This record gives sequence, C-alpha cells and structure tokens, in this order.
Amino acid sequence: MNPVLKKYLSQEWYTQSCPGRPIFMIGVGGLPVMQKTMGYSYHAILATYEEDYCEWKYPQKDLDAIANRIFSELKKDPSYLQALRRVYDRQVADQEPVFAAAESDLTKLPDDALIDLSKRHWVSRGVTVGSSHVIESLALALEHRMRHELFKGVTGTQSNEDFSALTTPLSHSFVSQKEELLWQIKNAGAKEKKALIQRFLKDFFWSETSYAGSEVLSESDVEKMADGLESFSKPDLSEIRHKKEALMARYGFSDAQRQWVEWTDFVTQWQDERKKNIFRGVFGCQLIVNELARRFGVDPVAIQYLTGEEVSLKGLKNRELESLGQRRKKGFIGIEHSQGVMIFDHSDFLEYQQRFKTRLDEVEVLNGTCASLGIATGPVRILRTLDSIAELKEGEVLVTSMTRPEFVPAMKKAIAIVTDEGGITSHAAIISRELGIPCVIGTKNATRVLKDGWIVQVKANHGSITVIEKK
Repeated sequence: MNPVLKKYLSQEWYTQSCPGRPIFMIGVGGLPVMQKTMGYSYHAILATYEEDYCEWKYPQKDLDAIANRIFSELKKDPSYLQALRRVYDRQVADQEPVFAAAESDLTKLPDDALIDLSKRHWVSRGVTVGSSHVIESLALALEHRMRHELFKGVTGTQSNEDFSALTTPLSHSFVSQKEELLWQIKNAGAKEKKALIQRFLKDFFWSETSYAGSEVLSESDVEKMADGLESFSKPDLSEIRHKKEALMARYGFSDAQRQWVEWTDFVTQWQDERKKNIFRGVFGCQLIVNELARRFGVDPVAIQYLTGEEVSLKGLKNRELESLGQRRKKGFIGIEHSQGVMIFDHSDFLEYQQRFKTRLDEVEVLNGTCASLGIATGPVRILRTLDSIAELKEGEVLVTSMTRPEFVPAMKKAIAIVTDEGGITSHAAIISRELGIPCVIGTKNATRVLKDGWIVQVKANHGSITVIEKK
C-alpha cells in the first residue's frame, strides 16, 4: 500500500456513506474556504468510491477539535454561529454568476470556454460547503452533550423519547416544502395547476438530485410527481415548540443547556439550506457533464469519475479521460486537503478493502440512536445505490448508511428506517419525524450485519434492532 495512504488510514475516522460519483463530491469539501474564512479546518477528508457508492470519512480528532473550538468561540461570543452563517450566505451569493452560467444554454459556449466554466464551477461548489462544514463537528458534539449531560438518571425509553422531541426542528425542511407544493399542484384546478408547476420548476428545478447526479425536470415530470403523492401532512411547528418548552421546564434546563437546544435547531436549519445549495451545484455540474459528453462523444459516467481539476480539452478529445474514468469506477480512494486532492488507484483500494473491512456475521442485536419513535417488524431491504432505492417494497425496513433526499419515495413506503451513520441533524432524523416512521440512526454497521429479507424488529424508543429470523 502507498505509504502516504497507509499513514492516513492509521487514524480514527468517522464515516458517512451514500450513492455518489467523484466529480460531484471529491475536491468540493470546501477545506481551503473553511481555512481561509475561519482559520481552522479538517486536515483532510478521505473518500472511497466504487460502482456509484461513496464512503466519506472525517478524522475523528479533527471533529472533536473543531467542536471544542466552536464551543470556545460561542463562550466568548454567543452570536458566533450567526456571524458564520452570514459569511457563508454572502460567499454562496457571490457564486451566483457561475451557477447561472452553468444553467444557461451551454451549447453556445466554445470548447475552451466550456472547460473553463467546468473548472470555475468546481471551485464554486466548494464554497457551498466551505464554512458550513462546522455543522458535522458541532452536530455530533451537541448530540453527545445533550444525551450524556441532560438525561443523567433518566431510565428506560424516556430519554430517547424526550431527546427526539427536543431535537425535532422548528422549521420545515426543503423536502417538506417541496411536497407541500406538489400537494397543492395535485389538488389545483387546471389554470392554477399550470402556474404552480411553473413555480415548482423555478423553486425546485434542482430537487431531483443526489451525489450521483441530477435530472432535468419537465412540466409533465412535475405533474407525475404530484399525482404520485397519496397524502401530505405538515408538521405543526407551534406544537413542537410547546413540547420543547415543556420538556426544558420539566428537566430544569439552565440557560446554557437551553442554548444547546437552540444551537441544534440553528444547525439543522443551516444544514438544510446548505443541502439546497449543494444540490443546485450538483445540478449545474450535471448539465456541464451532459454537454461535454454530447460534444466529445464521451461516456458521461466516465466523466463523473474524474475530479473537477482533471477535466481538460485534450483529455476529452483523445479519450484518455474516458478510459481513466471507466477504470476508476471499479474502485479508488481520494483524499482532499487544504492544498488539493490526492488520488490512490484501484490496487490501493483493493488492499484497503482487505485490510480495513471486517465481517460481522454473528451479531444479533444492533444499537443506535432513536431519531423517531415507534416499533415495527418487517423484512430488511438494504439500499446502497440509486437503483436499489426503487426496489424497496411497502412494509420493508429500509437499511442504509445514510439517507438523502433521493431516498424519500422509499422512506414513505418503509415500515421503519435504520442507518449506519447520522446524528440529530441528519436527513434520516428530520424526515422520519415528519413522516412519523420509527427510525434508529448511528448503528455504525447495520448495512454490513443485516441481509436482504431478514426479519427484524426495530424498537426505535430503545434505539435497538433485533434479528428475529434469518431468511
């Protein structure tokens, strides 16, 4: 194994996973922006890619250090997070000309101008993460503080139930806003429906997006999405706020402890806005990839296995980049740091798989964090790729590393949701509460322990998943 990679892998990493392709992810973690804006950052992010699936890893030491730094800054200035958010919003707004250019008629651009736009767009997408990358550190640290300091002496399932209520967002997620508009479209008259569809295409043109790519929506696509909605229930934010206040009064929260709840809600809202910005960036990148593929007769998926800085006119014309991208689909490792990106090829990836992946065949009970209350029993369906999302059937237990917006149709059919990773601000936590589905997050290895078809009981109130029958 490459000695540089070996040194990186000797550290402890916190892993998130999802369907994804490199051009939408690698090099856009915003570490240079984070360092320049705040004076601190993660020293690296390590990612593995194989067949449209990504594992995205943060150094645990950095997560802890950044969280401690943020708490220190908040102690000096309680408005520190709001100030960071304002800087982030301004930086993202500054990228508007680049994003708008990617969403324009790319067929009119000369070859060199299209390549230049692809590179500028890659840099701009890093800004959509940038200083907001503190979210990962802060969310995990807040979860730990709230669980281990607020609920001392609370036994049974009560702490899980109360924790779930305290961390329920006081704002509507963009997924909820999107579905509310689709519900209005479904129930509107012909004239009003057309206007609402146009509004949807203006506000949510980027919404059919994942880290593995994006789709361009038509009016008929939107109408079909609306017709497919069976129901819509909007969370009652006043009821959620009242329940939070009652719990904080019951437990006698100090002013400092109340701030933890407020910060959690702030981070959750910021994370949701960031995801909209990121997905708009992915949408524009997909448009650029589509035009490059059309213009040079290159496989678009192969382009998506490159980094943004690798895209070149020469490499596309002589098809060297197409060949490189096709080889990478079998598996490789990328490390992003403040100075750029390092790539490690398939041989290093295979050795990584052999040395650092373990089997967990004998585990019968898994434990994680309760994200949404309830108990459910059903067959397991493990979702790793975008294609597998469509395979989930009504009444199955959705098991995945982390959910993303593209998982929502499957989440609505699932009887329960179980994830390897994720915290209180994760997509799975937010959406499962909105849908009223039992959800356990942060099991670490559910996708490796469980198998399709196994019957499991999910006791979300207890944060547990028990294997009932192995089929």
